[in-house]
Amino acid sequence: MASDAGARASDPELAARYERAVARLVARAEEDVNVLAVVLFGSLAYDTVWQRSDVDLMIITREHKPLPGAKRFVRSLALVEEEVNVHAFVLTRSHFKQLIEGSLQSSPIHSSFARSRLVYSRDDSLRSLWHDVERLGSRDRALQLFQAAVSAVPPLDKAEKYCRVKDDPRYAFLWLSRAYAGLAQIEVYRHGEVADREVLQRAVELNPDFFGPIYLQLIDRPKTRRRLERALAAADAYLSAGIPEVFAPLLDYLAERRTVCSATELESHFERRLGIGGVVTACEWLAEKGVLVKASAPLRLTRTSRATFDELAFLYHPDADDPDALPL
Repeated sequence: MASDAGARASDPELAARYERAVARLVARAEEDVNVLAVVLFGSLAYDTVWQRSDVDLMIITREHKPLPGAKRFVRSLALVEEEVNVHAFVLTRSHFKQLIEGSLQSSPIHSSFARSRLVYSRDDSLRSLWHDVERLGSRDRALQLFQAAVSAVPPLDKAEKYCRVKDDPRYAFLWLSRAYAGLAQIEVYRHGEVADREVLQRAVELNPDFFGPIYLQLIDRPKTRRRLERALAAADAYLSAGIPEVFAPLLDYLAERRTVCSATELESHFERRLGIGGVVTACEWLAEKGVLVKASAPLRLTRTSRATFDELAFLYHPDADDPDALPL
């Protein structure tokens, strides 16, 4: 295995070989009238390649019937060029358009395209569509902020349990580290940027006063209970201060309903319609903060059940001075 020093020294040569591999593949694509565009993803598109890097390509073609063995109109191929492994996804123009227009801005798909490179196109409309990916819509931004906040709540809750109840700061740190991505996404989205796989590094640059103590300083030091308690308190304060903004889709939905909403209703609305799960856990966290009122709603286990159970439910009224006085 080559040493790290050797890997760094050979980076320019490696990058050149990878670029040649892509150029040769693109030259072949240009000869195929069915190929409309080629998009390059991954390290070669915007980062640094090394010996184990591969190339990720998306090849957009004209409309056609799927080949035998193909899964619908999308094919995943393992190609090789200049001894470089190439992962190629082949899909039709219409499916490429659906992929772009059907994904939330700042979603993983959107993030990948935002850091990609269009290396070939014979279709101006595809070129325009690829450029449009960089725009961040306000509605999509609100949903992605919400999704990031929802993802951060459960690991923070677990981290607090292992720190305060089980007195295990090392395992508490493990759970806290699982919340870093969600917290970092919030910071990056607030600045109107796209969250990619280096989102935590970018968040540190944008807000070093917060991410420095809870991430950089904590990860380099012994994991004591006192340090974990301070980090968890800072994370909780960060998330709490942003409640009106990052939980806006949930609060707006509950405010519009103006009645008790069951856990089933909330999960159905946000997961099935918007692809955001784990909303009930976020509701419980907001109830602990006094933002929502925890209630119950009648539930039957089956259509023919006679007995009823109490299902967890929540109520929100932004104009109420005393949430506990709201009619349930």
